[in-house]
Amino acid sequence: MKIEFFTDARLSEMWGYIKMLLEMVAPGVMIFFAIATAGLLISIIAKSFRQASKEKDGHDYDYQEY
Repeated sequence: MKIEFFTDARLSEMWGYIKMLLEMVAPGVMIFFAIATAGLLISIIAKSFRQASKEKDGHDYDYQEY
C-alpha cells in the first residue's frame, strides 16, 4: 500500500494556507520594520547633529600666513 502525502490537491491547499498567512501577517511585519527603521534613522540624524555642534565648538584655530 502506497501512501502519497504530496498530492496535487494537498499541495495546492498547503500553498493556499501559506499565501493566506503571508497576506495577513506581512502588513504587520512591514509596519513594525518601518517604525523600527524610522526610529533608527531619527537617532542617527540626531547624533550627527549633536556631534557636528560639538566639533564646531572645538575647532577654533588661528591661521597665519607666512
